[in-house]
Amino acid sequence: MSEPKKPQDHKKPATTPYQWPTPDGRTINLKPFDRLPSGVFRKNRSKSNLEQSLAMVEAGAVSDDDLEIADDLAIGDLDQLVEDWAGEVSHPQSSSSSNS
Repeated sequence: MSEPKKPQDHKKPATTPYQWPTPDGRTINLKPFDRLPSGVFRKNRSKSNLEQSLAMVEAGAVSDDDLEIADDLAIGDLDQLVEDWAGEVSHPQSSSSSNS
């Protein structure tokens, strides 16, 4: 029987900001998605998808400049940003590609 895992045995979450290129060529820097406080999700769970997305971006923005860029996004682009950002948790970008 294996011993229970200790906190130091778990992989540490990424600390490098997630960078998302906007359609107009700017870049939004966000904290790694898995570093968002769980309260952001709990406090917004009953709100609309748009309100949830805005709360996540607000909590995850690295700077006020990043928030200002996010404020300029069209709603569809905001949805794409959150989808791409959340997808990084389970599908991190790789520098190599598969040739199968």
